[in-house]
Amino acid sequence: RARLRREQQERDIAHAALKLAELDLHGNQMSGLNWRVAARCGAHDPELFYPINDPKQEQEAKEVCKTCTVSAQCLAEAIEDGIDTGVWGGLGERDRRALLRRRASRRF
Repeated sequence: RARLRREQQERDIAHAALKLAELDLHGNQMSGLNWRVAARCGAHDPELFYPINDPKQEQEAKEVCKTCTVSAQCLAEAIEDGIDTGVWGGLGERDRRALLRRRASRRF
């Protein structure tokens, strides 16, 4: 049950992130790469966000994303640009694939 609850929370976060992807904390439009300046990941080793079969490392990266003010913009860019590796906006590779599958199934 805890796993299902966590998965539902991740889905809810991803859904909200996609809606907020173009807004900063004040509701203003953010464009281009501006969000990267405020990203928390910039203070960490980039390799942290590209775990290779390391669930612990992936979870560490997701923890950084949880406190990031621009994770919605980050996630949106990963989805829009088809980035399929690494942790972006608090979602790992499998999380983003599952999100895209759910979005695709809603269209039909």
